[in-house]
Amino acid sequence: MINNKKILYLLAFMFLLSFIYTFFVNELLANSNSLGETFIILLPIYYIIVFPFVFFPVKKCSN
Repeated sequence: MINNKKILYLLAFMFLLSFIYTFFVNELLANSNSLGETFIILLPIYYIIVFPFVFFPVKKCSN
C-alpha cells in the first residue's frame, strides 16, 4: 500500500507539474498556439518521464 500511495502521489505531482508547465509554455508562446496544441506537443515528454517511474516500481512490487 505504501508503494501504491507513493506511485499515486508521484502521478498526481507529475500531472500537476505538466499542467502548470503547459500553461507556462502557452503564455510564453502566446501566438496562435492554443492550449490543446501545446499540450499535445508536450504530452510525449511527460509520458517518457512518468512511465518509467510508474511501471518499474509496479513490476518490482508485483514480483
